[in-house]
Amino acid sequence: MHKHLISRSQKSSDPHLVLGVYDTITDTLVPKMDHLSCFAPGLLALGAKVLNRPKDMTTARGLMETCFMSYQYSATGLGADEIAFLRPEFSKGKEFEMLPGGSGFYVIDPEYALRPEIIESLFILYRTTGDSKYQEYAWEIVQAIEKHCRTKDGYSGLVNVMDASQGLTDTMPSHFISQTLKYLYLIFDDPETTSLDDYIFNTEGHLFKYPIS
Repeated sequence: MHKHLISRSQKSSDPHLVLGVYDTITDTLVPKMDHLSCFAPGLLALGAKVLNRPKDMTTARGLMETCFMSYQYSATGLGADEIAFLRPEFSKGKEFEMLPGGSGFYVIDPEYALRPEIIESLFILYRTTGDSKYQEYAWEIVQAIEKHCRTKDGYSGLVNVMDASQGLTDTMPSHFISQTLKYLYLIFDDPETTSLDDYIFNTEGHLFKYPIS
């Protein structure tokens, strides 16, 4: 992963760590991330904690900042479904200057689908490091969801995170309840509740007692 998938974006003050897509045909790394990629910080943090791999924890923290940045720099405080980054070999003058806020990224798919990946990783990073900033990040996302996604009947995704006036998608996927809200609750709950030393969360957010007998 570190050799073939991890790179840094073009941003003069603080380059972002990027988990890119490796194109096996052209043998090149494409510097783009979709929202699903934001499960990786949590995965790496768990492995780093269990296997004592500090480099992986450093990578997990770096990718976590990148994922949260995709929320922080959007007009709504919510993350797009897919973004791409500039790297030095791809940036040319005005192209870079046109990016929002000098963030070093641009939006490919602007939809917000109430996805859980960033929340899951924030939860795991908080539990494995004890760093309360991950709770602060989660709370900012809670506030953005409440502001832009809550309806009288539930919650809905956004058509465009850069322009809330484009409206809602009128969908509330099941993963919002089974994962997004679950991890948002747990990140603020007592760490002894569902301790990661005692429970495993599967891909869909279901808990299994560890060790499994």
